[in-house]
Amino acid sequence: MTLNENIDKVLKETSEGVVKIQETDTGDFWRFYVKFATNLEGRLNKTIKNASILNIPSYENFYNKVEKYISHAKEFYANDKQYFRFTDDGFEQNLFTDLILNATEYELGNILPYIDKRTKMICKRPIWEEAGDAHNQHLLHLGSYNNAECYMEITKNRSHLEAPFTANIIFRNEENGVFYLPKIIFGIADGTTYIYAIQNTSKQDNLTSFAKKFDRHFRKLNLNVDTNDIEAMVSPNALASLTIFFAYLKQNNLRKIESPSFLPVRYHASLVSKYVKSKHTDCDELLQIQDRDQFNMTNRLMYVMLRYCKHFNSSLCFFDENTQVINLSLNNQQTEIDENIIYELDKAISNQFEKILDK
Repeated sequence: MTLNENIDKVLKETSEGVVKIQETDTGDFWRFYVKFATNLEGRLNKTIKNASILNIPSYENFYNKVEKYISHAKEFYANDKQYFRFTDDGFEQNLFTDLILNATEYELGNILPYIDKRTKMICKRPIWEEAGDAHNQHLLHLGSYNNAECYMEITKNRSHLEAPFTANIIFRNEENGVFYLPKIIFGIADGTTYIYAIQNTSKQDNLTSFAKKFDRHFRKLNLNVDTNDIEAMVSPNALASLTIFFAYLKQNNLRKIESPSFLPVRYHASLVSKYVKSKHTDCDELLQIQDRDQFNMTNRLMYVMLRYCKHFNSSLCFFDENTQVINLSLNNQQTEIDENIIYELDKAISNQFEKILDK
């Protein structure tokens, strides 16, 4: 099949709500519960109640941008093909499905610049690779803090995740103690860092005495914070992780942050997949669980960014109602407005981090 035929197949199947992608070994199909309608040059392929609509004003322009994205994505996500045992056509269909899966409602209506953004996220050499062999497997030493060394490990994600990369913040000491902070799902394009999620780690090393010590230490981030304020409703470890990540970005002159608040196609796919796997008889109960999880995910990220700006008040954070995106502008100029270890953490990384780019 040609890429054009693979695109057409996916757009037809997404209008029905199930994309079937074939495996190589058995001939069986992966089933992805992705559902949306497509408005192709003014013609809607199907009317679907409460479903998102992908707007394609010019198929020629759309195809050219998808073709460019797929050519880069095949190389970037090459391991996915073997991991999921996709056929050649199935691999293209999967990459295209995942591309649309991670768009916001605004981006579905403005699809061409969205595809450009996603292409740049995967085709431009990442800033952490600019140092060549100076870093081992993208494990960056960021500095020393609280008698331990701080590292950031950058890993490449599967194509179905929200963004191409994950930042894992790790503390180690000489006795091989390890503490993992929540990981950050992100991508970078045109000088903007797009943060899609902050996720708690499942590493069992956080059960060690060293990890418990660091966990208790970061609870001090909540000292002198008004517990009645929504900005107090954040995980101290998530705030520590974001503070370290932002210090890294500032050292590389990356000061513009955007965080999409809601991915509607992804939300629906997750909801249906959970329903199918759990064999729930009570759809309303499952919907309540899904909405609760989405609320927690969206608001946790928004609250932690607002909280960061509460301490670093020269940085600006606001929510764009039109694009449904949280925007944050980082600023190095800072007056310490209270006694909080967040400033020590930021300085430890900013002062000791060996810059990997001369800008």
